[in-house]
Amino acid sequence: MQKILDLSKKSVIKIKKKDRSSSGSLCNIHLPDNKSLPVLIANNHMLNENDITIGEKIDFSLDNDKVCYQILIDNNRKVYTSRQYDVTFIEIKESDGLDISSFLETDPNIFSYDESRLNNNQGILLSYPQGEELQFSNGIIKKLTEDGYHIIHFCNTTCGSAGGPIIDSKNNHIIAVHQGTNIYKNYNIGIFLKKP
Repeated sequence: MQKILDLSKKSVIKIKKKDRSSSGSLCNIHLPDNKSLPVLIANNHMLNENDITIGEKIDFSLDNDKVCYQILIDNNRKVYTSRQYDVTFIEIKESDGLDISSFLETDPNIFSYDESRLNNNQGILLSYPQGEELQFSNGIIKKLTEDGYHIIHFCNTTCGSAGGPIIDSKNNHIIAVHQGTNIYKNYNIGIFLKKP
């Protein structure tokens, strides 16, 4: 747990956009070809196709606003966003001045992840709720939803937690991104990263 909390200061981000903020993360995604790609992950409802066009700048901070960054979207940066999955990936370059070795990791086997491991497993959500200080909450990851790319989880959340990484407490790897709360059924929804 302490390792995750230490890494979170260098890898869980507060994204700033005009008059609102949201959570996100910096992580290394392990690709099927045994390579990894350092990325910024956020929700599409925070950073969408209009925010990641050439020439746009993304502002974010680390460690409770102690360190602030701005990255420029250009032709040399891989970007991906999806309204369906409500997720955005932005490639991080060495020239951005970030310590890639301190990024959180996705599960090395995320594309062949045994989804049964999700059922009633313990998860950790790291986020900046209401744009304030970095917080973490423990909760049960109940199950994968029928559509195959969302999970139901019971980590405590509030406004601003969206985009925060959900970590499998068994191996300290990111497996999902918090999306929002189903207020009618009283549970939280996360995007399961195997699908996007």
